[in-house]
Amino acid sequence: MRLDDHSVVITAAGRDFGRALAITLAGLGATVFLSARTLAAAERTRDDIRARGDGKAYAFACDLTDPASIRDFAHQVAAHTDHIDVLVNNGARYLEGEDLLAVSDEDVADTLASGATGTVLITKNFLPLLTHEAPRTRSPASL
Repeated sequence: MRLDDHSVVITAAGRDFGRALAITLAGLGATVFLSARTLAAAERTRDDIRARGDGKAYAFACDLTDPASIRDFAHQVAAHTDHIDVLVNNGARYLEGEDLLAVSDEDVADTLASGATGTVLITKNFLPLLTHEAPRTRSPASL
């Protein structure tokens, strides 16, 4: 199956599963929009895809714990395409530590925010591209 003329957004595409998925989908002809917590990580995946001559790939930084970063990512993707066919919510921070007592409360909060809040906000901000609708803005009266 070829994915030519399909656009795919993948969060956490800088390593592991997200990276492998991005390389595979680009190899099938998809245009992939990659995010990672750091731009450098997303660019490494993008550069590997481009070196293979597979599909089109774009790299962006996106911190899934930061609503402004998520909005910026969606706006930057919208500058390159008028639609997205597939959204892969792959990103969530990994909580590192020997056990729960070894990590800070802030690390726990960031980890949960990236997986739960980040996933919902990524979906919300990409809905206009997924549904091919113009983004809605809230009127000042509704704020």
